[in-house]
Amino acid sequence: MQLILPPSLQRKELLVRVYRLAPSGGHLKHSIDPSGLLFETNSGVRILVDFGMAQERFFDKENGVMKERPILPSYPHEPPHYVILSHMHMDHAGGIPLVMKKYPNAKLILTRPTLEIGRVAWSDHSKIMTDKHFPGLVPYSSSMYESMKHSAIIVDEPGWINLMRDVRVYLGPAGHMIGAAFVVIEDADGAAAFTGDASTEDTPILKGMSEEDVLPMLRTLRGGQINTLFIESTLGDRNVPSREKEARKARQAVRETFARGGKVLEVALAIGRAQEVLIDQVSRMKNGKVYLDSPMATEAWRIFSDPQKTCWSSHEIPISDDLSEKVFHLSSSIDGEFRNKILQDPRPYLIVASAGSLQGGKSAEWAKKILPDQRNTVILCNYQFEGTPGAALEKIEQGGTLFFANGESVRVKADVLRLEGLSAHAGADQLVSIARWFDARRTYPVHGVSRAKRALRRRLSEVGLQVGNIDSYRGESIKT
Repeated sequence: MQLILPPSLQRKELLVRVYRLAPSGGHLKHSIDPSGLLFETNSGVRILVDFGMAQERFFDKENGVMKERPILPSYPHEPPHYVILSHMHMDHAGGIPLVMKKYPNAKLILTRPTLEIGRVAWSDHSKIMTDKHFPGLVPYSSSMYESMKHSAIIVDEPGWINLMRDVRVYLGPAGHMIGAAFVVIEDADGAAAFTGDASTEDTPILKGMSEEDVLPMLRTLRGGQINTLFIESTLGDRNVPSREKEARKARQAVRETFARGGKVLEVALAIGRAQEVLIDQVSRMKNGKVYLDSPMATEAWRIFSDPQKTCWSSHEIPISDDLSEKVFHLSSSIDGEFRNKILQDPRPYLIVASAGSLQGGKSAEWAKKILPDQRNTVILCNYQFEGTPGAALEKIEQGGTLFFANGESVRVKADVLRLEGLSAHAGADQLVSIARWFDARRTYPVHGVSRAKRALRRRLSEVGLQVGNIDSYRGESIKT
């Protein structure tokens, strides 16, 4: 039941400014727009939520290959007082070191796991940007990290944090990855919420978002209702199979591939998905050797094994010593010859490698060697961004040709299994449920491709929710 306040208690409007992408980006054709919202209260407090980085793919005609360029949101028109990071994925966090360097007086607010993972993720991302000839774009250094850590407001459990001028923020579990949070900003005049990326599915390493995570916040709102909700829309145009069903399908594919003498490559995001896949698979494997080829995933494995660093989650992460002994972690120094030795070994192997869309890195190198052999299987474990080799592989039938970003190509003979149900993003029906939990006066789908935003707006309207439309490329200002 909607709470109707008497005129004397009805609140004014909270200004929310949504910043457009940098002019060099234009309308992204092959990437979800980077996350970045500026909330500006009537009392003048400016709070930036996320400052991500998209990787836009384009064809380099001169060299005849696909390339990528990083795209950031535009900087705020005035310095923010606070910067809140919803979680440590680069489309939300990639530009945080840059924005903190530009606005050194801003206070960074984030959960403890997000901070711990940031040490690994920002360092890796900085190296990638340098390798792609964008040095300094992610100005990461250990001293900069220590400075951010020293000055940050670190959140250890869900709840309200009082800021300045009667403004407070609430961070609660979003179920997307370890440390991921939804964010609510409230002042005397109104409240606005941002889901961040969210999922309602339980995984081996964390519990999915539920209505019970939202209710404590709603019960303690000073005005009784959220004015405006900004909800992610990555999968707003479709539903996905249940996670457990997809995990069983992956285990079956591994058994069948091993039985015919093949190798399995599981392509997974280094932080979160790789660890979930290993727990899913290794604890049930009766034979075969397991390699994790991702230094960043190895570092995340160590973080997830330490309950002091993952306290944001009430879910005990089952990375036991016994499980760890079964996983062989490859170092960053291995070369192609070592990979060839593994592939020539007749024993069954499961290889988990990072770089989720086969755009480069370890997974692309393995894919070039795994895909041409019909005995093998490649399992894609997460969302494949449009315009990437991973997205192309989803559509290629056996016998087709897959082209990589550097111009190399391979004939696809291996089995390819796409596991959309392992996505850490809520499907369309789940997003509608999340929107209903917040019960905002108006809901704006953001952070998704155009068709997903349109589809989610339609679904939300069909269940009686008021929806709005904002253009990420125009930097619109709206009143919540």
